[in-house]
Amino acid sequence: MVYQTEEIYHTFTKASRIGIVGHMNPDGDALGSMSALAFLLEQINKTIILYVPNEYPYNYNILRFGKNIKTTFEEEDALDVLVALDCGNEKRVDGYQKFRQAVPCVVNIDHHSDNNMFGDINWIGTYSSVGEMIYIFAEQNNLSLTKDIAACLYVSVYTDTGGFRFPNTNSHSLITAGKLMEYDFNMPETLAAIFERKSLEELRDLGTTLASAEVDLDGAIIWTVQPLAASALSYEAVDFLKTVENVQVALIFKEVEEKKYKVSLRSKGHVDVSSIAAHFGGGGHKGAAGVVMTGDATDVQHQVLDYIKEVINRS
Repeated sequence: MVYQTEEIYHTFTKASRIGIVGHMNPDGDALGSMSALAFLLEQINKTIILYVPNEYPYNYNILRFGKNIKTTFEEEDALDVLVALDCGNEKRVDGYQKFRQAVPCVVNIDHHSDNNMFGDINWIGTYSSVGEMIYIFAEQNNLSLTKDIAACLYVSVYTDTGGFRFPNTNSHSLITAGKLMEYDFNMPETLAAIFERKSLEELRDLGTTLASAEVDLDGAIIWTVQPLAASALSYEAVDFLKTVENVQVALIFKEVEEKKYKVSLRSKGHVDVSSIAAHFGGGGHKGAAGVVMTGDATDVQHQVLDYIKEVINRS
């Protein structure tokens, strides 16, 4: 591991312009680790460009690296290195082929066990979050943490462990979180800025989404559909669904375009939803995974629900 972080650091030192990208529909781990790495690389005088497809999620603005954030890559960005964070495969990187054709080196840093090693340099770890890996990278290469960097990394660890509730929480992730809090950032204010900024419209949409939930397989599966117009965050809805007693798998079909659905899956630990997502071309973790599927709504729902039933019945 030390060799991997040193090799990556050496690659960064030779570069002048470095791009950092996370997966599509970035979550707290992707956004937190992206900003933290950007702040760290500024310390060694690198020009940094962050790529966040579409609009930067407003509830994560408190973590925002304030310079050079773009939605798409252009050749005139003239990157020497692209760093992909929290991406299990290249399909999770928006516009990856355009990056690949123009950027001489791709560094792939990820914690998904099914990562396909798409980078020129790959560091794939069994950590709770990529934020935990960026903390290790900084520590092993004598880079200084600040309040802002610590806040970004804390959010990475906190969100990907579900507030230290998910099965990927372990002693190392808790120790890392404790060390980050020593930098005296305002943890309650940071988390409130992310999780307590919902609009009334979002709450109403969330209520509508939850009210339409259906159960299957004697309550082992709970699922719902969220239309394109809904403003509520799909991951919040599916996390609520997972709290229902006796549920093994919760999922939501979020319409993102006409006949295109983002399927978010959650498990309480017994069922590996990453294998379910992988069956349809997606990925993730044992307790949280996702996939984007196209087709008629009813067909997509039947495909996924029927396969989940098969998995549960075999277990």
